[in-house]
Amino acid sequence: MTKAAVVVLLCGVGMAGASGAWAQQQPTAYTVTVVNSMMGAPMTQTIYRNGSKAVIDTDTPAANGSPAMHARSLYDLTAHTDVSWNLADSSGGCGTGTFSGDWGDPFAGLVDVSTGKMTGTETMNGFATKVYSVAADGATAKVWVDATTGLPVRVDVTQGTKTQTFTQVTKFTAGAPPASVFAVPASCTAAAGPPPPTQRDQDIATETGSKVGDFVDAVMTTAPGSQNTCSVAVRVMKAGAMTPITSGFKLTANVIDDAKLAQGDTSPGANVPVTAGANGVWRIASPPPHFNLMEDFGNAGGGGGMIHLQCWGPVSTLLLVVKDPANLGMGADFVWDKNGKYAVK
Repeated sequence: MTKAAVVVLLCGVGMAGASGAWAQQQPTAYTVTVVNSMMGAPMTQTIYRNGSKAVIDTDTPAANGSPAMHARSLYDLTAHTDVSWNLADSSGGCGTGTFSGDWGDPFAGLVDVSTGKMTGTETMNGFATKVYSVAADGATAKVWVDATTGLPVRVDVTQGTKTQTFTQVTKFTAGAPPASVFAVPASCTAAAGPPPPTQRDQDIATETGSKVGDFVDAVMTTAPGSQNTCSVAVRVMKAGAMTPITSGFKLTANVIDDAKLAQGDTSPGANVPVTAGANGVWRIASPPPHFNLMEDFGNAGGGGGMIHLQCWGPVSTLLLVVKDPANLGMGADFVWDKNGKYAVK
């Protein structure tokens, strides 16, 4: 049997079956220090509990080029939620989650001693303990259990001629731990700031000579298409200088069906009328939430994309920002003029 097999066989059964009295005497306010060697190199865990709140500090030594770690996890035993952070440096924020079953209760134990037999009494690590032997599938566990609280003080597992200490308690203190132990760092509770700009956002800002956020990607976005009704004015602009390109191109559009889109089908549907106007401004009277918009610059090339409609007002301005109108292969992007800087007067 491998170590992993032993752990699966013995882990998570609990101590309650050994003695009903122990379960009644188990404290709910304490501090326990445990050295855990089940997974290899010993790591020290300090478990703090005060009623429905528990904290586990885990000190992992440096190994194989990885630095030492000091992590803290706070458990709400009623809500079944947990928060974790690096105790040495919490500036990186906190992880959150939920749990069910055992949260790491030191009284739960690794072995159900009720399936074994008591072989005597012994003082172990300063605790007056009862000693149990539990045989399981070719391995034998020897467990020292504190006679007063039922705390498993030490667990040794023997397989063949090899004996390994899996866990042992080095210190136990009854009573409520300091309140500061249960305090969550400000970095965990502070309101989240805005996400950093993406590379795509930065590229659009560079193309339009603007600040990040002034123009909104109309194609490569996860934003849903607006369900509001508005008309769209489409203008073509030279990237960088943002001077209007008023001729030498034409625009066409097709409907994208939202029901099909939800199934991953982006095939074009019926035509959407796009009409040319004065000064190179094209207009779409009432576009659907999603539509394909194609540009054709003749010998210079063409392209297109699926537009996610955004209604900033009765009329939204959509810009096609072209890097080189003589060579569409250099790149072009559809963006929404969120602030109306290039809106048609």
